[in-house]
Amino acid sequence: MIWNIQIQKHGRDPKDFDLVQLARATEGLTGNEIENAFVESLYQAFDEESEPTDLTVARVLTNLVPLAVPASSLIVPVNTMFGAATEGDLAAGANRRGIPPTI
Repeated sequence: MIWNIQIQKHGRDPKDFDLVQLARATEGLTGNEIENAFVESLYQAFDEESEPTDLTVARVLTNLVPLAVPASSLIVPVNTMFGAATEGDLAAGANRRGIPPTI
């Protein structure tokens, strides 16, 4: 389990955390995102002069924006940008603007 690995990697005892809940809360995140979340929780705990807890990690996770979410939300289907245009319609529009067609 990735949380077990990351917690041990950073010198903490995985028994101090609810690994099942952490796994559920981070389903779909990359290993790098999970590691970054744990490291951020270490920084927050340090600022509070304490050790990280499930609550510390949960606070970090509520502010985390996964890499997969913004990328997918930026993809706009062509038909929503240009109506129900076809590739032929788009090529014809390019020709009207002096752009040579591609083969």
